[in-house]
Amino acid sequence: MLTILMTASIVWDSLEWFNKRYFSWLTLAVVYSLLPEQRKDMIMRGDLWMFMIGFSFSLPTLIGIHSIVYYIHRYLSKSSESPKSVNMQNILGHSADFGLLFVIEERRINQRIQTIYIGIPSFVGHLCFLIIALYSIIMEISLYWGRSYSKPDFKNMVRWYSGISTDLYKTIYDLMVSVNIFQGRFDLRILQAAMNQAQNGADQENLLHDFSGNEELWVDFMADTGDGGSSTYTVARLLAEPHICFTSRILKRGDLLLIGGDLAYPNPSKCTYDQRLLRPFEYALEPPVNYEEDHRDGPQCFVIPGNHDWIDGLRTFTKYICEKRWLGGWFMPQKMTYFALKLPQRWWIFGFDLALDGDIDTYQFQFFSKIAREMIENNDCVIVMTHQPDWLVDWYEGGIDVDREKLSNLICKTLKERCKLRIAGDIHHYMRHSMVESNDSVYAQHLLVNGCGGAFAHPTHVFGGFKESHGVFYECGASYPDKQTSWKLGFKNIGKFKRENWKFDYVAGIIYYMLAFSMFPQCELNHIFEVDSKLGFLRTCFRTLWNAFIDMLEHSYVSLGAVMLLLLVAYKFAPSKVSRTKRLATAILHVSAHLVAALILMLALELGLELFIRHKLSATTSGYEHSLHDHQQYVESPEICHFPPPNGTRAAIEMLWFRHLYHGCAEIIINLMSPIFDVPKLCICVSMFNLHYDEAFSAFRISDYKGFTRFHIKADGDLEVFTLAVDKVPQEWTEDPDWQQEKKIDPERSSHKRWFPSKWMADYPFEDPLESVKIIDQFVIGRENRSA
Repeated sequence: MLTILMTASIVWDSLEWFNKRYFSWLTLAVVYSLLPEQRKDMIMRGDLWMFMIGFSFSLPTLIGIHSIVYYIHRYLSKSSESPKSVNMQNILGHSADFGLLFVIEERRINQRIQTIYIGIPSFVGHLCFLIIALYSIIMEISLYWGRSYSKPDFKNMVRWYSGISTDLYKTIYDLMVSVNIFQGRFDLRILQAAMNQAQNGADQENLLHDFSGNEELWVDFMADTGDGGSSTYTVARLLAEPHICFTSRILKRGDLLLIGGDLAYPNPSKCTYDQRLLRPFEYALEPPVNYEEDHRDGPQCFVIPGNHDWIDGLRTFTKYICEKRWLGGWFMPQKMTYFALKLPQRWWIFGFDLALDGDIDTYQFQFFSKIAREMIENNDCVIVMTHQPDWLVDWYEGGIDVDREKLSNLICKTLKERCKLRIAGDIHHYMRHSMVESNDSVYAQHLLVNGCGGAFAHPTHVFGGFKESHGVFYECGASYPDKQTSWKLGFKNIGKFKRENWKFDYVAGIIYYMLAFSMFPQCELNHIFEVDSKLGFLRTCFRTLWNAFIDMLEHSYVSLGAVMLLLLVAYKFAPSKVSRTKRLATAILHVSAHLVAALILMLALELGLELFIRHKLSATTSGYEHSLHDHQQYVESPEICHFPPPNGTRAAIEMLWFRHLYHGCAEIIINLMSPIFDVPKLCICVSMFNLHYDEAFSAFRISDYKGFTRFHIKADGDLEVFTLAVDKVPQEWTEDPDWQQEKKIDPERSSHKRWFPSKWMADYPFEDPLESVKIIDQFVIGRENRSA
């Protein structure tokens, strides 16, 4: 039976999470068994010995299988590319499978069961052993073959609610260090300005780039990329395509690519930049063989950092953007984190670095102010690019404790009506607002947010009330996804939260367990079962919970400390746009709901154990609450058990149940149930009160609704704006035969000169981004003070 259950568990999820759990448990069991104890169970010693034999035998065998498969695959594929690294975690997990199978098989062979049906269990046991052994080997081969060169090696979307992700804990730590220690004390932008002496002149090569020689120019803009590999590659594939054809228009690939920050999630590091940013872009448009070549005839790229790029103080951003020359096939000439671009027909682009405080520094202000005064004429047009859309953020958060003095002065008092358009990312959706009334105030004519570059989607309906910024009134021209679809997506938490974020059970379960820790066990529950009516039963349960709560306040330090800690966290995450009194009231209500839920789960567990005892499924013994003494005595009888445990085992089991298993079962049950109470909260907040949109939508990691914005500076000076999007992101990819054929014909040809520059296409042609892309918004900005 155990073999069959283990087989079903392995097949259930292709060993992705089952191996991690039981292999970790086995490791702890082995370490525990090596500790010196006088009353060590000999059967456990034998089981561990057999496990180690099976594990030690299968480990080199599977490594050998990997080596054979590698050489066969390399011979058949005839590829000169370096092979993918072997996943040792899978090998160790499958070796643990064989170790357990050795234990089970040894137990089955040594059992002295006298029955006429001995042949049937023997046959079933051998069959299950063979199935699992073959399945483990086949899984290793298929997993290795699945990492072959016919499929891209894309990363999945970041699991923001993973309770065991070291990347997320590192992100939180780095963010606390960056905000509380370095921000305001050490600013890398000041160091860059001092090294380049940018404040002494506006014509510095590292800051000002001239593209005004052409009569027309195409510019692409995207932001918030580097999350899931498929979603990032979908956008990169569209950006790399030489021409995107529609019924009414043919849109040329951008001569310039602007990226509005947040290049990789969840934190900037060599691993995240390589796997989540560089890899999809290199698949979409290959870099040149010689990285030192200056391909200025091809597309170029300029990037500003976002808040996620600032987490490590721009160390990774500086290495991979300012000091690296290529992002895939896009040449990167920039050396600083901010820049100014002079475009044809007297158009300009200012790329600001807002760091983590939401404002430009003094040297940026001096640099851009000097350009505005000395180089930009009255009839020139300026596009201001920032990472954060401060007009939406300030409205949503109520503008509390926000100081953007230099940014506002530069736009409102220096650029004035010359600022035609503001573009930003940070919020992972598309929204455009256009001016309808100014009331003698001066600000940008159009406000555009496009953070659909690859990160999980954000809602649009929560920003439906935005109407005014800096005294100028706006109306929403377009939103993507539309507000009705966005509102419906908020309810996905009900069905997908537990399925997508099962690892969050660890964190939520520990919190709930700590809330009810000091109230375990509740041994005197007979009075609950003595009442006759349902109302009396509910009253008795409520009185029991109230007494447990009072007991926690008077005598418990662990649970009370957990309540206070949770209250502090709830206050911190309460909406900042409300007053402190309302934030405190919201936090108290939030923590009270969780505390009541934890107490109810505790009482339900205790009542369940009491029912077990009353129905003779468990029993009590003096000294140990809810022990399995009588049940274990029955199981250990010679008629039932063929291997009676040695002296002291019963006492050890009783102690184990009281000190470990009892609390362990309580924690497991609470782990499974605790997140259920947060799911309705997220749905209600985001759908009814427009709160916690980031927390709600990061839970189910929507990889769809991706796109970018393409600008076209026409010969007459007008700016055409097209926003392209894909509703459904493909998850399965295959090598594009046209790309492969073109590369074989002319392997030395630069990727940006090819007709088929991207390596991968969707498995199903109708799902390919080039087939499903559509224009979701289109408008024109005149160079004069007019808008069409």
